[in-house]
Amino acid sequence: MVSVVIIALLAAMATPSFVAMMRDRRVVRAGLLLADTYREARSRTLSRGIAVMVRWRAGAGGKGTIEMREAVVAPGQGVAATCQSVGAWTTGSVVTREISSFDFAGPTYELANLLFLTESNASTPFADICFSPNGVTCATYLENGVCNRLAGVPRFDVTNTLTTMKRTVFIPPNGVARLQL
Repeated sequence: MVSVVIIALLAAMATPSFVAMMRDRRVVRAGLLLADTYREARSRTLSRGIAVMVRWRAGAGGKGTIEMREAVVAPGQGVAATCQSVGAWTTGSVVTREISSFDFAGPTYELANLLFLTESNASTPFADICFSPNGVTCATYLENGVCNRLAGVPRFDVTNTLTTMKRTVFIPPNGVARLQL
């Protein structure tokens, strides 16, 4: 009987730390999802020889959406969109298509607060990072803005709103995004 009581006490003491650890893991998974999206975009660009763009749009409460689009190759016409094609990357465009999108407002990432910071360390609610087949990465922080060559390292700060644990996703000019633990 004493053994059962001791085991129950130990289980009761471990439960809060286990729950906190699981919540932190969800925040880390949000960071991994961001890093994987940028790495996949770069990989698609290099393997398919077409421009691929990743768009971030901040939403309410530190949430937002991430979308990956690629240029469409029209039969007999070649690639219609490049990183410099202003307006070609909008939803509904016939010269680009959506590859994937994710909304962080769901219950899985309820504790993840996402903040995108430009190379100059300014937060922005919008970011397009485009990877071109010749290895050049460019960015714009204005909708329908001109994509300029990426010279610095923009990043995402992913913060657990409950524990304030923060993870950072770096997007260097070579496009190989990294999650800092």
